Amino acid sequence: MKKIILLSFLLIVLLTACSASEEVADVPEQNTDIVVDNEEETEPTPEPVDFYQDIMAMNTRPLAVMIDNDGSSSRPHAGLEKAYLLYEVIVEGGSTRIMALFNDYDIAQVGPVRSSRHYFLDFAMENNAVYCHYGWSPKAQSDISSYGINNINGLYDTCFWRDNTYDNTYHNAYTSTSALWETAQKKGYKTEGSGTPFTYHPVMTMPEGGTDAQTLAIDYSGFYRVGYVYDAEKEAYTRLINKANHPTWSGETLYATNIIAIRVTNTNLNDGENKGRQELYDVGSGKGWYLTGGKVYDITWTKDTRTAHSVYAFADTGEEITLNPGTTWVQVVGNDMNVTIE
Repeated sequence: MKKIILLSFLLIVLLTACSASEEVADVPEQNTDIVVDNEEETEPTPEPVDFYQDIMAMNTRPLAVMIDNDGSSSRPHAGLEKAYLLYEVIVEGGSTRIMALFNDYDIAQVGPVRSSRHYFLDFAMENNAVYCHYGWSPKAQSDISSYGINNINGLYDTCFWRDNTYDNTYHNAYTSTSALWETAQKKGYKTEGSGTPFTYHPVMTMPEGGTDAQTLAIDYSGFYRVGYVYDAEKEAYTRLINKANHPTWSGETLYATNIIAIRVTNTNLNDGENKGRQELYDVGSGKGWYLTGGKVYDITWTKDTRTAHSVYAFADTGEEITLNPGTTWVQVVGNDMNVTIE
């Protein structure tokens, strides 16, 4: 991993919208211009050539990064086009957060990064990921401690910076995968992994059955809708937010080869702070949908414990899903949220 020196200066940022338990004001804002040691030559980060070979050869633990998605101020997002697996779940106020998992690519800008919610830990643990966040809710803080989760926290770890390109409030904390890996190694975390808990086809392979599914829409709240539209040429779904392409720093369109949408009960959490935080009942079983290749299939999900791998199976056969090679989005949907598949 190449060494970089980031030119920095200190800026005091007043974060009026977040509680002190989740975010802090004293954060260095860093210039994102990279200065390279003259003795080293820079090379562009290689793009994945073959997703199947790449994911099957993964021998490092993934990084699971909490991504801010609290309204338009949190967008465009940086680095999501490089994630191979992403979970989107409701949080307080009708917004969502995204937990993006990265393999070992060197991604210079990831974010904006936000604080942890306890139920995201369940998905991080089942992927054996190093969990990366900026602050935490009281229950998330307690659960990270009690489960002994390897985590990197912007409240204490110095591998985050503020970038005011799109926002100058609390929606502007960023990191990089190289900075996170360097921090993980300094903290003594194990970096070797056993790959992904999912299985993948080596090439696009369509399951039997299913019905046509050109679009998917999920109404997480009255002001936030996630959409997907199938692109037959790319054999993937274009991701939308409120009917427009999900914006990214790079300008790249976000695609999903696989979409797993599951119904899960969520309720208000009584954590003593009265902020409307959510409880998510993701241990147990339920129903959902799997979309790939322009088709949708009814599925079931089961998760025996918080640390166990979620099993997604076809409802008609009980056979566990084998994913197609490409990016996967897991959409965790409350029972009272409207889902439209056409």
